Amino acid sequence: MTWRWFPATALAAPATSAWRTALIPRRSAAALPHWKNLWRKNTGNEFRSAAGWTQNSDWNSVAKDITATLNGKHLKLLLLGNSITQGWGGNRKEVTYKPGKEAMDNAIGKDNWESAGISGDRTQNLLWRVRYDNYNSCHPENIVIAIGINNLISGKDSPENTAEGIIAVANEVRKQFPESRIILLGLFPSGKEQQSKVRTQCDKIHDILQHHRFEKVEYINPTKWFTEADGTMKDGLYGNDYIHFTGEGYKVAATEIAKILAR
Repeated sequence: MTWRWFPATALAAPATSAWRTALIPRRSAAALPHWKNLWRKNTGNEFRSAAGWTQNSDWNSVAKDITATLNGKHLKLLLLGNSITQGWGGNRKEVTYKPGKEAMDNAIGKDNWESAGISGDRTQNLLWRVRYDNYNSCHPENIVIAIGINNLISGKDSPENTAEGIIAVANEVRKQFPESRIILLGLFPSGKEQQSKVRTQCDKIHDILQHHRFEKVEYINPTKWFTEADGTMKDGLYGNDYIHFTGEGYKVAATEIAKILAR
């Protein structure tokens, strides 16, 4: 039998566990909206080679590290997302690569924020974590969500389905954090040229998000933070994959996020 949800803990959980019961849909998969089908998909390689984790860490230990890091804190900012968000670093013990930490410390203040990003996560992974991990123990004043690029690149989901998953995440965050200000960035731009396939897909997703009527969620498109007037990426802000930020890219993002929080 092949399990079709995540995380890897699902493989070892007893059949009677409460959380597993909560994940089993009462309707057939065909009757479910697309985003509910999403979180029944496999996450892929749970060890995620070169993910920026400490040796012998896997998805489960990294997820537990986030929960432990957040427990009992009162944060100005909680960042939710994938490897780009993970790169902010924060005070997490199982993350070794933190190119954005200094920039966010300078922009928000040391120990005023934390990152709850996991390398390789797609919308369905973050949706699970937001719903079932106790992130609201840190009582964040503000939450910034950036997720979706791995659905396009690793999951090969369509822009429409990816946007649906992003919207589901935003709605779940609003439900779990009713007292927090929620800022949805969607995806950061990817692909060097505006005409590249991945950039076209990102733009399509932002068009969908732009026209969606969110409730108590502020949607902001971050594309112009990183691009020239002709749509090409500004020099020095991205690595060679044109997906992940350099240290300079994190400085730009941190500055813009701080401006948003100050409004």
